[in-house]
Amino acid sequence: MNGLRHGHSEVSRGFTLLEAVTVIAITCILLAAAIPSYQHMLQRRQLQQVAELLALDMRHARELSVSENQLIHISYRAGKKWCWGVSRNQPCDCSGNTPGARCNIAQMDSKEYPRVLLDIAQDSAFSPGLGQVAQTGAAAFRTERGQNLRVQLNPLGRPQVCGRDAPGGVACP
Repeated sequence: MNGLRHGHSEVSRGFTLLEAVTVIAITCILLAAAIPSYQHMLQRRQLQQVAELLALDMRHARELSVSENQLIHISYRAGKKWCWGVSRNQPCDCSGNTPGARCNIAQMDSKEYPRVLLDIAQDSAFSPGLGQVAQTGAAAFRTERGQNLRVQLNPLGRPQVCGRDAPGGVACP
């Protein structure tokens, strides 16, 4: 009889319906808890990216004011459909509504970062040849979930990202 007992056979046992439903329910509960946290993290990262991009444009504007010996402006439009632009010799309209006031160096808008809002923005300008701030400026960004940070220029024209949600949590002066 080749070692098999009569009347008994080996049966591979699978999951019961109750076990499968329990696993699915636990997975759904874990996902429901994780998704809001993940979205919070994503929005915070987008907020930080926007601030880093603005700080980079500010550094570039400062360098251009020295190398080209020209007045360089950074202009903003605050709100949900925010934008900023960098231009030579005069402020620009980053929204594109004023034909003669183009942002001829750089421009950024909310299209890539729709969950980031620009609440307050003060235009700034860099002195020709010196790279110092001729007009002090700052921008305050926030997310729909209430995270916020600022990008501001010090009197020497160096940008600083600060606020509770800034990388490293640097406090604003």
